[in-house]
Amino acid sequence: MNTKGLLRAGWSLFIRSPKRMKTGASMNPPLRGAKGVFLSSMTFCDDADNTPPASLTGGMARAITRALLLFVLLITAACSTYNPKGPDDTSILIAPTKITVKLGPGVVELAWQFAGDTTKVKEYRVYRRNANEAAFKRIAAIAMRRYRDLSPTIGLPAQYQIVAVNKSNFEGERSESAIVTPGVFSVQIGNNAKFTNRRLLTLTFNVPDNTAFMMLANDPAFAGATWEAFANNRTWELTPGDGAKSVYAKFRTADQAESEAVKTDIILDTIAFIRAITHDGAGRVLRPGDILHISLNAGEPLGNATVDLIDNANGSNTQDNNIRLFDNGSNGDVTRDDGVYELDYRIRPDMEFAGAFVYGSFTDAATNAAPMLVSGNSFSAQLPPRAVRLSNPVPDSTGLKLTWTVSNEKDFANYRIYRSTTSPVDTVATPLTILNDKSATTYRDAAVTPSTTYFYRVFVFDRFGLSAGSNQVQGRL
Repeated sequence: MNTKGLLRAGWSLFIRSPKRMKTGASMNPPLRGAKGVFLSSMTFCDDADNTPPASLTGGMARAITRALLLFVLLITAACSTYNPKGPDDTSILIAPTKITVKLGPGVVELAWQFAGDTTKVKEYRVYRRNANEAAFKRIAAIAMRRYRDLSPTIGLPAQYQIVAVNKSNFEGERSESAIVTPGVFSVQIGNNAKFTNRRLLTLTFNVPDNTAFMMLANDPAFAGATWEAFANNRTWELTPGDGAKSVYAKFRTADQAESEAVKTDIILDTIAFIRAITHDGAGRVLRPGDILHISLNAGEPLGNATVDLIDNANGSNTQDNNIRLFDNGSNGDVTRDDGVYELDYRIRPDMEFAGAFVYGSFTDAATNAAPMLVSGNSFSAQLPPRAVRLSNPVPDSTGLKLTWTVSNEKDFANYRIYRSTTSPVDTVATPLTILNDKSATTYRDAAVTPSTTYFYRVFVFDRFGLSAGSNQVQGRL
């Protein structure tokens, strides 16, 4: 029961006695009250007219005595326990000191020291007041002397106070305010590129307006680094050697709040080369629409690979150039981002050459250009020869005479005449004859039987084995 409850209970017992007491009448035996005070003489008055009663029985006197004694005891107990400062004045805890602040992305990290007796500390309470608030609000109660505020308002100044709480749950003295402006801290290299071919770069920063100092390093321990005045841009040199690099930064604001370490990453790449370039056209004669698979192994992804198809057998005639290869799992590329650039190249209808090589070029993500590399073997692509026009057979006394237009193919090999007694005529059977002279445009078929119908076609073959058949005609003797 609290102090007020004890007083109320005692007073209730007193006023509910049969008679109220008034100083001036004798009472035996005397009653010893709290703190050594004797209640030795009292006059009892009637409630109605305030005159003494004619007589007072022994039982009534004893009841009044017990009520008074209980009332005094309750007051004594209440006065001995009531203390607005706690169980005893020596338990009031001193204020925490040496508050430090570290700022991170959306985080304010507080740490403090306590010079008092930590065995008397139940917990520490953290209070915060933003610049737009009238009073401090408690945001945490923790046992350790460190706290991370994960819900600050970015860009809005705030004050933090820390107070120690004793085992009786009484707060001690509050600390001085730590004033801080939460913000976002970051560092980036140039335009935030992923690759570079230069060690000397420009750093830029994204920090609150009240940033006063910064510390930069190439390692997370900041070995040998010192604080320097903040600047919006800073020239910085990466460590030697190609590979992944990191630059670390810490910042300190004008109100002495220190940021957590932040970093930016980049890959230093100062050289590019092509390991191999291959194709699957060796020993093949490709025709329009056929697929030529080309592969360029650069050993690193995210670059730009192209090839040229050059016919060395025909005066280094470029058949196609600046053909893009892929490393994204499409267009014939087998594995994405493995540094092998590939393409399923389709032979165009107008392409014809006897010995073309693949010339590869590569520029990596850091803009290093590799020396050109040429495939170790060539391939050929040929158009089928154009067909000749065959006229209807003319019968004479010795057989059926065939006539056709002359072929103008540069790689002409021969004419092959096919005959059949059924339609259509194809090249499955043995040709009736083969003529290697391109200027020969007539042939007389003497091995015919009268009254038998014959079907004919003339096929033009080139030196690559490609052919084209003429129209089909028929005749009889």
